[in-house]
Amino acid sequence: MQEFFVLLESEFINLTNGFKGEVPDDLLALERNEQLSLNCDRFSEILNKILENNRSSEIENGMNTFGILLDRITILKCKSKFSQDETSRFVAEGQLARIIISLENCGRGDAELLKKEQVEQHLGGFSSHGQALITLLRSNIAMWLNQDLLYTKMLIPLK
Repeated sequence: MQEFFVLLESEFINLTNGFKGEVPDDLLALERNEQLSLNCDRFSEILNKILENNRSSEIENGMNTFGILLDRITILKCKSKFSQDETSRFVAEGQLARIIISLENCGRGDAELLKKEQVEQHLGGFSSHGQALITLLRSNIAMWLNQDLLYTKMLIPLK
């Protein structure tokens, strides 16, 4: 799973390249960054191998599922990179390592708890698990920046 960490770091750097520390500007830079991932195929291979290894599990692991763990990994990656507090960054890095281990043993996500309501059926969209992961990472970076803007910077006038 070390390769997964290296790829995730590379992808994070690619997506945040050009950030200057000003949330509105950084959001625009993320939106304009249309560079395609060079890691997409390799992410897909790693994620497909995890899914294949865990497919035989008949046990549902509650919230410890493939998608939720990947979502948490991307959020912790944001926390470890954007947090101003050294302790928060240290804790996030430790949690990242444990979640990567959990990912290797995750179960199916068929529980009623995880079902989502959809207004419109969305078929296709992603050609691979790697593409879905990179889109999730991009979305969580944007969400992190937006929350920072709304939670901490709305008290001051924006440009």
